[in-house]
Amino acid sequence: RRAEPYNFPIFKPYYELTQKEKDWLYEQMTALPGLHVYRPCVNFIFWRLTGEGKRTADLADALRADGILIRDCTNYPGLTAAYGRNAVRPRFENERFVEKMREKLSKF
Repeated sequence: RRAEPYNFPIFKPYYELTQKEKDWLYEQMTALPGLHVYRPCVNFIFWRLTGEGKRTADLADALRADGILIRDCTNYPGLTAAYGRNAVRPRFENERFVEKMREKLSKF
């Protein structure tokens, strides 16, 4: 018998919802131009900006103006300024996130 991916049955609905949203968000993000997205296995999505000289810090500043936060992974050992990650959130937040990412990346 395989162990459940969550410790307590009470967390099962949250786990299942997070899995569903993670898959949906990953598919949406892979369609965004200028972004290489890594398949997630946790509740955040890790990605890299494509193109020379792109910095996640600049994208983070642009998104922050719209109330959206992303994690700049520049200080992770071995990564460059092009790497970042974002949390998997409820659908309405993920839809807004994808919309704003598309908008900002088109101007980047």
